[in-house]
Parts: sequence; structure tokens; C-alpha cells
Amino acid sequence: MFSVFDRVAECPECKSKVRLEDVRFTPRFQCPVCQEDISVSAKYMRGMRIFCMATAWGLPVFFGVHNILILFLASFPLYGLVIFAVAYAGKYLVPPRLQSTRPRPPGVLGLE
Repeated sequence: MFSVFDRVAECPECKSKVRLEDVRFTPRFQCPVCQEDISVSAKYMRGMRIFCMATAWGLPVFFGVHNILILFLASFPLYGLVIFAVAYAGKYLVPPRLQSTRPRPPGVLGLE
């Protein structure tokens, strides 16, 4: 039977499977197999930040808070809670794409 805990990410360096328990939302962490420095992709992090921000603003509105000052003040602690929940459980629902932290040389024309 399929489980969300069976999902894995792939190391961009050695193409091995990385368990989601080993994925860290830090600027870099080591692949458990090849020991190269890797990180979660910037697009994934940006998408999660936008989702967390929208949730932190949307939850008080959903529960009937329409005063902009209370909404603004309530969004800060809710944002922290939502980030914690997404970092802990969200990676099992939407597995992150990993990227190498090794600097890449520019292309022949210097456009890449």
C-alpha cells in the first residue's frame, strides 16, 4: 500500500534517493550517500513561503476577523506556526526538488 512517507527526493549530484526525513530547509545540507552539499530548490522555497503567507492571512479572514490591525497582528504568529507545519509535514505531501549548491560555470556566451 502506498504511503506519503514512502516518497523520496533525488540528489542532483549522485541521482540517489534521499529520504524526506533527511531533507533540511537550511541553505545547504549533505546528501547522505555522496556527502555533497545540496539544498532545496529556490522555486520550492518561494512557493512554500507564498503558501504560508496566504494561509497566515487567510485563516483569520476565514474565521471572521475583518479588522485590518488585528489581521495584521495575528498574521505574524500564524505565519510562524504555518511555516513550522509546512516544513514538518508539507514536504511529505509535496516532495521538494533538490539542487546542487556547487557553483556552475557560465555558458559559452556567458548567458547561463
